[in-house]
Amino acid sequence: GRILVGDADQLARYTTNGTLDSSFGGSGLVGLPAAGVVKVIPLAGGDIIGVGESVDNALVVRLDGNGSPAAFGSGGAVMLDFGLEERLQDVVEDGSGNLILAGYEITPGGRYDQLLVRLTGSGLLDGIFGHGGFTVEGFTLDDGRAVTFDSQGAILVGGMGRNAFGLTISRHLVN
Repeated sequence: GRILVGDADQLARYTTNGTLDSSFGGSGLVGLPAAGVVKVIPLAGGDIIGVGESVDNALVVRLDGNGSPAAFGSGGAVMLDFGLEERLQDVVEDGSGNLILAGYEITPGGRYDQLLVRLTGSGLLDGIFGHGGFTVEGFTLDDGRAVTFDSQGAILVGGMGRNAFGLTISRHLVN
């Protein structure tokens, strides 16, 4: 039982009694490899993943269980630039250690399109997923806010349809 609390560029870990966990970064507080994280989740193996946006590019950071940058991307961070403004908002790990990331990109006309990305455990785009590791869906000015798997293993993405302010859900095959 540990509690993670963070903001755009740092992360703190507390014990269940509310004190900083000194086994995490030596003081309980670590700086993230890149600023712009909006969501942080612990993975089953102990690593920690953060997702967000940095300078209009999708951002993923990975720390090991003690708060050090993991062997992931460059110094624990991956910036993804698909040519537009992109932001990631959620992540889930599949049974093979790949990361499924949901978010959005903004088109030049201001339309929000759902962005779905799959990275390998080391931070590389998984080329067999979508179109070279990612897919963009322009359903209804949609952004991907939550990602999970259904009982058959397909990817479910929940979001918000920005043109009608309604909720959206999409289902994707794993490849």
